[in-house]
Order: sequence, then structure tokens, then C-alpha cells
Amino acid sequence: MSLRRRRPLCSEWGDPLRIDPEDLRRHYRSISDEELMALDRGALTEIAQKLYDEEVARRDFNPEQELELSAPGEVELVDAELDVDTGPPPDWLEDAACVCAFAAVSETSYATEVAEARAVLRRAGIPCCVTLNRADPSGGAAARSEYCVMVPGAFNLHATSVLDRDIFNARQEEEWRTHFQALSDDDLRVQKVEILCAGLLDRVARLRKVYEDEMSQRGLKPR
Repeated sequence: MSLRRRRPLCSEWGDPLRIDPEDLRRHYRSISDEELMALDRGALTEIAQKLYDEEVARRDFNPEQELELSAPGEVELVDAELDVDTGPPPDWLEDAACVCAFAAVSETSYATEVAEARAVLRRAGIPCCVTLNRADPSGGAAARSEYCVMVPGAFNLHATSVLDRDIFNARQEEEWRTHFQALSDDDLRVQKVEILCAGLLDRVARLRKVYEDEMSQRGLKPR
């Protein structure tokens, strides 16, 4: 899931008098908890510090406490409720592949999306688990914790295809629909569907060829 990166508003931007306090207030309200925690309060101007403190108080959390929970490089196995799983990890996890990842950002639907992806894979009979990769707080506002949906390495392409078919293609369809609806009549007329689909079809053909070449090289027949 792609998220826009926001640059913190701090004293290094130059003359603080040129920054509207209301713009700062709106900015702090628009960013996630993680982005707010990642700001260096000591680098903010006096008015920015005041607005920062107001936003922290409004959200009613302790930035220092939250940062302590984000141990750099820590990876945790999580269960269906996205809580830390105390059970042993699957024996295939060491060689697993990440088939999709969701940034753990407040006020987003990442928990629902993770659960949906896992349910789709399990219905397809694909073993899977979810790991939490905690962000390194020293990485600044761009650092994000991520929930990664993992599958055995041998199921990588299979799982990716199932997720595309059952989840992501429908979302892509809506993006295409929005794109075409925004075009003028003239711009829509000049679009050539054969060209628009050429890259996708080429990718399909290449995947099929690579698979068939490997089967032929091993002397195998599809089951």
C-alpha cells in the first residue's frame, strides 16, 4: 500500500514567521501517529513545539512510550487479531516470501486488509502467516512498521496470483475506471486498448514461457 511521505515542518525550513500557525496545526492533524512521533521536537520552532504538544495532548498518547515499543529491526509473528502470537513460527518461515505488506498507520484499514489477504490465501489452501516488522524510530517520519503476509517460498507466484485475482485486481479496476472517467472525449478516443494491455499480456506470455521451459528442461508433465 503506497502512502505519501510528508516532510516535517521544523526550524530548518527558514524564517518561522513565514509559516502560518493554522497551516502547522492542520499539518500535524493530518499526519499519522507514527509520523507525529517521528518528529524531532527539539528541532521545531517555539510555535511549532506548542502546536506539536497540543496535537500530542489531543491524541492522548505518550510519544516516548510508543517509541519504546518500536524496537529497531524487530520482527514479530502475529495471529488473526494482529496481536503478538506466542506460539512457535511455522518451520517454513525462514525461507518465506512476502506476498504483500501493509503499513501500520493509524486511521487506515490495514488490520482489515491484512485479515482479508490471509483469509483469501487460506481459502486457496496456501499456508501463510503475518509478521510485524517494527520500524526503526531513528529512520524519521519515513520509517513505518509493516504487517507482512508471508507464504512458503514455493507458493510465492501462486499466492501473488490469487491475491491479484481476489483482491487487488478489483481495486486496480476502480483506479482505471476513475482514470478513464477523468479523460476528455478526445483523450479517451485516442487510447488504444491493445497498447494499454500490451505490457500485461507480455508479462503473462513471459511467465508462461519460463514455466514451460523449466518443465521441459526437467522432462516433467503438468499434473
